[in-house]
Amino acid sequence: MAELGLNPLLPSHLPTSGQPWYAVRIRSGAEVRVEGALKGRGFHPFLPTYITSRVYSDRIKKVKSALFPGYLFCGFTLEQRVQLLQCEGVESIVCFGNVPARIPDCEIDAIIRVVESGQSSEPWPYLQTGDQVTVQVGSLKGVSGYLLQTKGSDRLLLSISLLQRSISVEIDRSWVRPVVQNVI
Repeated sequence: MAELGLNPLLPSHLPTSGQPWYAVRIRSGAEVRVEGALKGRGFHPFLPTYITSRVYSDRIKKVKSALFPGYLFCGFTLEQRVQLLQCEGVESIVCFGNVPARIPDCEIDAIIRVVESGQSSEPWPYLQTGDQVTVQVGSLKGVSGYLLQTKGSDRLLLSISLLQRSISVEIDRSWVRPVVQNVI
């Protein structure tokens, strides 16, 4: 298979390594429908999903949800983008400077491997060292600071500006969420 240019880690319905991957912005909540429509037009979409519990007034139901709500990935050539954009539910292709932004194969391969492994996964806020975060659980719930990484552990940096002094406390990254900045 490798000599034919096929990636042995990819399910057969997904594009080969010869076709670049792009992120496609779609109408939120319509991920499965848009995926089917794209397949019907000959595209090779990849919609990573996970199982979550939804609570209704009379029951709890396990449902399949998009790992990246409002997005799916698709392998296509730039000549096909107009046809892709004409598909109902497709809003745009993620671009930088009006040029579709290709997603590195290694990043898509990693997501495919996680989904195909059957391991439990879920959407998570994109956090980087230096991001302002708020603790969501435990005795520090509600405390805000900056995310640091020191000696392989995550830490929350807290400062007293007046004194120009800071402290850091070890935390578990799963305890924090990014602080949403209000844009005026």
